[in-house]
Amino acid sequence: MFTVEVSFVQFVQIYSESVNEYAKLLGELDHMAKRMVFESYGVDMEGRECMIESSDYLLRCMKYRTAETDENDLGLQSHTDLTIVSIVHQLNNLNGLEIKLKDGEWIGVDASSSLFVVMAGDALNVSTHIYINPNYVYLSQYLCFA
Repeated sequence: MFTVEVSFVQFVQIYSESVNEYAKLLGELDHMAKRMVFESYGVDMEGRECMIESSDYLLRCMKYRTAETDENDLGLQSHTDLTIVSIVHQLNNLNGLEIKLKDGEWIGVDASSSLFVVMAGDALNVSTHIYINPNYVYLSQYLCFA
């Protein structure tokens, strides 16, 4: 294994560029997912594009770790997201995301760096008058903010 020495300033610049590029790609995925949902429910083109283009984004990066033996393994209480769409991308292969199905059953989502989970949020129902059950989710791994 080899190491490359970079200054702190260089590291911050490289990291910042990488995160910005990743956020742009997630924005494109968000637009694509919204278009697919809106088209499938017959939302008119003008209204659909207005909702898609007026989106603001928040990118949260969190670091997961497994719970210690004396810790509760519940990271977050079950909840729905207030957004139109939420996208979860688990890079560290620690399972923890669970989604509640319509029948009340909770299913775990196997973490994979190649998997993006796109979930309907509460605002999808309000902004489109389309009733899609928002996904109740909870994280069963302890969360540390990176």
